[in-house]
Amino acid sequence: MNYAVFAQAAAAPATQNTQAAAPQGDGAAPAAGASSLFGGPMIPLLLIFVVFMLFMSRSNKKQAARRQEALNKIMKGDRVVTNAGIFGVISEVKADTFMLEVAPKVVIEINKAGVSAAIPQDDAAKTDKAADNKDEKKDK
Repeated sequence: MNYAVFAQAAAAPATQNTQAAAPQGDGAAPAAGASSLFGGPMIPLLLIFVVFMLFMSRSNKKQAARRQEALNKIMKGDRVVTNAGIFGVISEVKADTFMLEVAPKVVIEINKAGVSAAIPQDDAAKTDKAADNKDEKKDK
């Protein structure tokens, strides 16, 4: 019972003060406790978002530069795999395309962007040996 009386007594003077302090006129100013849309917790969230976007942009640029550098290193005789999963050996390098030999005497022309990755010589030798072993097992 004492708590309710105390709460009512404390609330009464606060409402009287705000009514007395409120300006009377046509252009009433907003209350001092009101916050704008970008005030308070929105500023740190926006800063975090901007920093995150900057890091993502920088990361994408680095990744694109590494990919372009790898494509420029591909030379005649390199074994590659395309985005479609076709394996082959580069028979000729042109300005924007590669001539890719996918089977003996079967050469296709692909865009440089269509190359997914160059296969290192060690891996290429392993896949060739595995293919030879499969052929030998089929013959037996």
